[in-house]
Amino acid sequence: MPPIDPAELVRGVRKDEAWIDTAESFRIRLEGTWTRTTEAIAISTADLKRKFPSTEISEARFPELNPQTHEKIDLGFDRRRMHVNIESQDGGRVMRKSLWDGQLEFTHEKYSSGQEHYSLAKNHEHLARFFIGNLPCFRAGPHRYWWEPRGGPGRPEDCRLAGRGQFRGHDCWVVETEILFWTYYIGVEDRRLHGLTRFVLPRGYESRSWPIEQRIASEFGHPVSSKQEYKEWEKSLPKDEKVAMLKRYYVAIRPIVRPQFTHFFDDYQELAPSCWLPMKMGYDHWGRDSEPAAISATREMRVISVELNQPLPDSLFEISMNEGVRLFDRRYDPPLGYTYRKGISAEEMDAIIADARQKQEEMNARVSAQNAVVGTIAPSFPPGQWLNSPPLTWPDLRGKVVILDFWSDRCGPCRSYLPMSVDIHKERQTTGIVIIGIHTAGSSLESVQKLMKEFDITYPVCIDTPPPQGEVSFGKFFGQLGVSAIPNSIVVDQGQKVVAHGDLPSTLAKARELAQGN
Repeated sequence: MPPIDPAELVRGVRKDEAWIDTAESFRIRLEGTWTRTTEAIAISTADLKRKFPSTEISEARFPELNPQTHEKIDLGFDRRRMHVNIESQDGGRVMRKSLWDGQLEFTHEKYSSGQEHYSLAKNHEHLARFFIGNLPCFRAGPHRYWWEPRGGPGRPEDCRLAGRGQFRGHDCWVVETEILFWTYYIGVEDRRLHGLTRFVLPRGYESRSWPIEQRIASEFGHPVSSKQEYKEWEKSLPKDEKVAMLKRYYVAIRPIVRPQFTHFFDDYQELAPSCWLPMKMGYDHWGRDSEPAAISATREMRVISVELNQPLPDSLFEISMNEGVRLFDRRYDPPLGYTYRKGISAEEMDAIIADARQKQEEMNARVSAQNAVVGTIAPSFPPGQWLNSPPLTWPDLRGKVVILDFWSDRCGPCRSYLPMSVDIHKERQTTGIVIIGIHTAGSSLESVQKLMKEFDITYPVCIDTPPPQGEVSFGKFFGQLGVSAIPNSIVVDQGQKVVAHGDLPSTLAKARELAQGN
C-alpha cells in the first residue's frame, strides 16, 4: 500500500464540498434536536443558583435547562440573497428569521416570553456566519462565495497523519493540523469527511504556555523575558520563519488543548454530479471547564429536503414589520434603538439620531476619563465603611495585583458579575489576585449586607464616601478613578499603578497576565 499523504486527503474532502461555492442557488430544510447531558444541566443549574440566589431555578424560567430542544431549520441563498429561518419548539428563543435581500440584513426574533424585536444592518457578515454556523457540513476548509466567510482549519500542507481509527462506526484516517488545533476523520474507503474536531486552549493556559514560548524563542535564537517581548518578536518574523515557529509551538502545546466541537457527517448523497452532501450531520459541544473533558450537549440534524440550482421564491426574502416592536437599527453610527412605527417622520428620526449621538458622546467621555487614569498611581482608599475587612491601605497590598470591582446593591447588571467576583476571591491563593469591592455611597448598610449574604461575598468591600459638594458621581473614590457607570472594574498592579479598566472578564484577564509576571 502506498504511503498516505495527509495533504492529499484534506484536499480531497475540500474538493468534495467546493461545489457549494459555484452553486447558483441552494436551499435546505432540516430538523434538529439539541440534547443536553445531565451533568451539563446540573452545572448550569448550580451556576444559575449562584447568579440568581433569590430566584426559582426551573426549566420554564431558564430554557437552557431543558434536556431537549427540537428545531426546524430552513436555509437558502442565491447569487445575491440569503435566508435563515429557525423555529424552536422549546427554549427561550422560539423563532429567528434573518435575510439579506441584496441591500439590507434584516432579522426578526421572537421569544417564549412573548418579547420580540427586529434589527437592520447594511452588511450581511453576521448573517453569513449564522448561516454557516447552522450548516456544519461545509467545515473542511474556507469557502469564498459572495458572502466570503473567513476561517477554516488551515492549509492542507500543514497537516500530518496521526494514525487510523474508528469514528462513529467508520474506519478513518486521523489527520491533525500542525498549525491551529483541528483533527479530520477521513474515511479509509470512501475518502469522505466523517468528522472534524476543533480544539481550544483551556482557561488559564497562559502559565502553562509561557515556558513553551520561552523555550521556542530561545531555540530560534531570540530569548525573551516577557509575554509582550514574545509577541513583538513573533510579529517581526518573516513569513517562512513564522510558519516554522508556529508549527513547533502548536505541536508543543497540543497536549494541553481540549475539544470544543466535534462535527460529524453521515449518509452522503449525490445531489448532482460531484455534489455530495451528508443527509445526517451535527456536532458534540464539549464543556469548557469540565475535568476531564466531557460532552455537554449534542446537536443532531437530519436533512428533510434540499434543492440545488432551483429558483427560490421571493417570499423567502420578505419580512413584514409590526408596529410597537423594538427595532435595533445598525445602519447608523452609532446604532439606534427605538420602537418601530409605520410612517415615522423625518423630524422624529432626527430626534432619535440626536439622542443616540448624545449618549455616544457621553459614553466616549466616560471612557476618556477612565483612560486618563491608566498609568497613574491609584488614590488612597476612602475613609468609608469597610465590610469583611479592617480598612485597607495600598501598603497593605504591596506586591499584589488588585481588582477594584465597582458596584451597587441597586444595580441589576452588577449582580450578574458578583459570582465571578466571589470566585476570584476563592482562587486568590492560587492566582495571587486580590479583589476588593467598591460600593456606591448612599445605600443603607443593611441593604448592602443583605445582598452580600445572598451572594456569599466574603471578600473586602468598601462603601464609598459621598462626592465633594457640587460633583456628580457615585462617590469620592469613584470620581477619583473616573468611574461614572457600573458595573465596572479597574486593575491596579503590584506597584499601585492603574493599568486597565473595563468589565470584569476583561480586567480579570489582564490581572492574570500581571500576576503571572508577563
